[in-house]
Amino acid sequence: HLFIVEAGGLQPLVNLAYSIDPDIHQQAASALRGLTVTDDIKMKIVQEGGLEPLTRLLLSSDVEILREVAACLCNLSLSDENKYEIAKCGAVPPLITHMQSTDMMIASQCSATLANLAEMSENQSVIAREGGVRPCISVMRSRYVEVQRESGRLLANVCASDEASATKAIVDGGGHQ
Repeated sequence: HLFIVEAGGLQPLVNLAYSIDPDIHQQAASALRGLTVTDDIKMKIVQEGGLEPLTRLLLSSDVEILREVAACLCNLSLSDENKYEIAKCGAVPPLITHMQSTDMMIASQCSATLANLAEMSENQSVIAREGGVRPCISVMRSRYVEVQRESGRLLANVCASDEASATKAIVDGGGHQ
């Protein structure tokens, strides 16, 4: 993986994610996801502008693209340095939408990404403000244990917020029952 980055392959992959061809989107997202298994490269993807095209690809209706992008963002969100950047780039609303996907892989990866982001107090209120609590509670009833687990972790992390707006969103969303 490091060889690809050292050889200058990261920026062309980021650029490919902007292509108009959905097949290229899927391949670029898949390659970027593959690179996110290395901690040093996670940071480089963010530094080289990878979040913007990945966030744009969350607007796709193609299940394969969404699976790759959700997994990529989930891997990126494991790095504390990236959590704020992912929330700041506008990924939270589409992640909330796709957390409710009928596709188990998409729903669990988006729920896990949001749960990872919510490990930071700043992101807890962002997720609450963007309306993430009610869908989170809803998907906790998913037939998929992976989705239940990750959405439960998300709600637990948002519950840790000291902000009144997050607490109000939890109560209004029925999370106190």
